[in-house]
Amino acid sequence: MNEEITAYYLTNFWGYGNWDSDYWFVGMEEGGGNDLQLVVNKIDSFFQNGYSHEHLIDNYHFQVNLVGEPHNKEALRFLGPRPNNRPVALQNYWAKMIKILLHLNLLNSNNSAIRNYQKDHWGRIHNNDYFAKHAVIELFPLPSQNTNEWNYSEWTNHFENNFCPPLLDREGYFMTISNNRITLLQNKIREYQPRLVVFSGLTHQNYYDQIVGCNNWELLDQIKCYFQKVNNTLFVKTNHPNTWGIGHAYWNIVSDEILQRLNS
Repeated sequence: MNEEITAYYLTNFWGYGNWDSDYWFVGMEEGGGNDLQLVVNKIDSFFQNGYSHEHLIDNYHFQVNLVGEPHNKEALRFLGPRPNNRPVALQNYWAKMIKILLHLNLLNSNNSAIRNYQKDHWGRIHNNDYFAKHAVIELFPLPSQNTNEWNYSEWTNHFENNFCPPLLDREGYFMTISNNRITLLQNKIREYQPRLVVFSGLTHQNYYDQIVGCNNWELLDQIKCYFQKVNNTLFVKTNHPNTWGIGHAYWNIVSDEILQRLNS
């Protein structure tokens, strides 16, 4: 990993799709982060193509076309045509957010519809209203396999920290870059005024509270889902799709509740 390029990525990578859209889906971080060469390819490709936070990027183009073989194989499981017409694999986080998005647009949200949307539209740069422009945003930029693994202490131990903050552990990384990330996202919300922002995962909801500027949310106790309306934006905090015991019924109720509140 290159220190200066990594520092650029920490500031400028925000995710996929369209800032200027009604629906934003905000997660903590991308999955992955267990393959050094794949991480290096993504960070280098982002820098070399001149991407920045001014625009989100196209999910398929970035993860499949730019990363290149053999590291695009994993992305193709979720984002592109499969051999012998095999269906794409449903990505757990994406699938639940797509379910909400389809429901809000009064479209079928069964698994077949979710697979098709994930393959052809999720995180793409779209101007087609029928398929609902949206943003897939990562609060923190570096991909990580899970919260118990942190490979960057080893991968960046050669950094002199002239450009990039130390990445010795996840907590220090969060603490060092969170204020700048929160401020930029607040500015983007003020600039683009989305109708809906869905924050996924309650473990680190203190960051979401800071973004919205509120820690007094309305709790829908039936499903432990939180709501707050600020100006014309509805903010929602949900459980993470990987939370134990959370099934389809939870996401059906969440989708219905969001649609009702947006239309009220």
